[in-house]
Amino acid sequence: MAYNISALPVYNDETSRAFMTRAILGAQTIKMLLDANAFDGTAKGNKAVQLANTDVQIQDGSTCGRNALGDTVLAEAILSIKDLKVNLNYCARDLEKTYAVQDMKAKMAGQVYDDALFLDYIGTEVSDKVQAALEQMIWKGDKASGATATLKQIDGFVKQITGSTYVHLSGGTSGDTISQLQAFDLQMPVEVANKEDYRIFIGTDTYRKYVSQIAAKNLFNPNDQLTLWGSVSKLAPVDGLNGTNAVVATRMSQLQAGGELQDVALTNKYSMETEQVYFDSRFSLGVVPIYTDLIGYGTIK
Repeated sequence: MAYNISALPVYNDETSRAFMTRAILGAQTIKMLLDANAFDGTAKGNKAVQLANTDVQIQDGSTCGRNALGDTVLAEAILSIKDLKVNLNYCARDLEKTYAVQDMKAKMAGQVYDDALFLDYIGTEVSDKVQAALEQMIWKGDKASGATATLKQIDGFVKQITGSTYVHLSGGTSGDTISQLQAFDLQMPVEVANKEDYRIFIGTDTYRKYVSQIAAKNLFNPNDQLTLWGSVSKLAPVDGLNGTNAVVATRMSQLQAGGELQDVALTNKYSMETEQVYFDSRFSLGVVPIYTDLIGYGTIK
């Protein structure tokens, strides 16, 4: 990659400038999982998530003696962390015939251009876009699909949930987001739905439809906007599910993730061999749903 100047007119002089960057989607899921202690920020390679499921049986205690009933099933879910990177190359000479020539005069005297222009702007925008891309990977990642190079890096939660045994969510009136979400919620096992960290994950686009339908029906809603109307369950809108109409109902502790994301900010260095400035970042990410038979999945019709 490099400076793409195809959209720039030729300028001979111009004063200093500030850039307006394009709006991008958010990155809500990692923050939610961090807050729920479901994200391991030091995970590398393959990490085993330890699982324990104990069968407890209540017995008649009116007589003496001991009769052991029930056992504990120990298992592991493997959280696979994928190493990821961003590499960008910038050649300052690409900008000599553009307005940026004035910036070059001020910053790069002579003919050795050992720095790049506008790195602060570029670095901030790239970092934001990486975070947004990770949000998409967490939910929509699919290593076997013909999707973008980014989404093919890992299998996201949706791919792993739907590839296992899960609670099939359905019902409600087609076109009525409110009734469908209510029906989905009622199909979830009570032992899951009554936990404090239970959430109904939906795309931000689905949430916008839900809110508009609440307003159109003029429904009295004493709850906060993130509580599903007519229930006590919490909605969790995330941009990673946009465009899918997907609904994932689960405890947040059942969505395990990890990776080293603290270095998403980019570093730069000059290459004498290529006379370009390299802009690089390395980080990692992996996700795994656990006890998928207690995770609900469906789509809004």
